[in-house]
Formats: sequence, C-alpha cells, structure tokens
Amino acid sequence: MKPVNATKTREGWDTTGLSHADYARMQTEKHNGWHPTAPPWSKSNEKTQRVIAAQIVAGRLIRPGADLAGIRETEKTVLESWRKAAERSAETAVRIKAVERAGGLAEFLAGIIYRSYRLAQDSPTVAGAMEIKPQSVRQVLVRLNRTARRLFPNDCLPPRPWNDKLVISQTKRRKKGGNPRIIDIAEAVRMRRTGRKLREIAERFDVANPGVVSTALLRYERRRKAKAERLGVAYVPLKVEPCRK
Repeated sequence: MKPVNATKTREGWDTTGLSHADYARMQTEKHNGWHPTAPPWSKSNEKTQRVIAAQIVAGRLIRPGADLAGIRETEKTVLESWRKAAERSAETAVRIKAVERAGGLAEFLAGIIYRSYRLAQDSPTVAGAMEIKPQSVRQVLVRLNRTARRLFPNDCLPPRPWNDKLVISQTKRRKKGGNPRIIDIAEAVRMRRTGRKLREIAERFDVANPGVVSTALLRYERRRKAKAERLGVAYVPLKVEPCRK
C-alpha cells in the first residue's frame, strides 16, 4: 500500500489517513532492504534485544538477564561514567548528546543496528542521522558483534581474516603519478624468519623506507599475539626490532 491511498469498500473508505499535503511535509527514507552482510542475530528482534542488554551490562555489577528496570539503572551508571570522561574527550560529549536525543542507551544502540543492518545504510549516513562520527558507528557495531558472538556463536558472521597485504602510498610517488607499493606480509614474515634484514625486505617490495616494513611486521605481531591469547595457545614471537636511523 502506498503512503497516500484510499479504496472505497462497503464499510466506507479504506485509507491510511494521510493526504498528499501531509506526505509532502513528512520525512521519508528509502528502504534498501537488508544489508548483504547483516549478521543473522540482527534479523531477530529477541536476539537483538539480548545483545543490546548484554552490551549495556558488560563490565557492570549486574546479574545477567536483568529486567528492564535493572538495565535502565545500569544505563544511568554508564552515562555517569561517560559524563566524567566527557570532561577530557569532546567525542564522548557528542555521544552523550546523541544518547539523550535517542531517549536512552538502548534506543541509541537499537537505532544504529536498525539503520545499519535493516535499512542497509552506510556509516556516514547513519552518523548523519544519529549526529555522531562515522567511526563511532563502526566502533559500536564491532562491539555489538563481539558481544553477539559470545551469546549466539552460530548466528554471527565469521571474523574478517587478517589482511596479508599492506598498501603503501608514498606521497612523492603519488604526486609524480607512480603506483602505490604493496607489501605482502606473509612473504615479509618468511624473509624475516630466514634472517633477511629490513632493508633487504624493503628493497624486495620497492619501498624506500625500511621503517615502513618494521611497522607492518610489528602490527602483524601484535595481532598474532592477541589472537594466541584469545585462543589460549602458545605464542612464538617473530624477532622484529624497530628500525633505527
């Protein structure tokens, strides 16, 4: 049925109650359908509510499965801690105002989930509607999916694999019309394990600064160590020292 519609029946007019003048003044949004990468838990209202509740009470002294009143009390505690942090962070102050405009923390999280997954809006569009930054939208979604993975492991998308290629865009080469350089992390690790120096690895990938290779390998090692701690397996570090000039 269209927003402005009227059909005559035996009982009278079957109408939405909206006129063309009303529809012209209304705010409308185009529904693009479900986001192609929306996790299965976000398609269930019950599971979405449980994820939002678990996200709010995460790290707080409140029993799991608390009722709505308990969650509302926890919201107040969370907002109080945010207000203390807002004195040092302008971004936190912006998020507090967005939560207050939404009507509460649960409504704020539900709005991001609804717009991102059910309306298939990108983060800049969601950020414009919620009046926050796009990176804040992506950060909230990452944390919600992390919480959902603990509650519903079978209704979550697998985590993204580690990107084994690092694109290096060198400003001088870009100004001259040159192509960006790509470092294959897997090959760089193999070269490093065989005792090759950072400068040799940099020359292999045509990168002028060996410090770029050192930064890429250190970032790779931090992620590898975090994954080993999360899985409870042994971590064997790769010898990567910061590049000294």
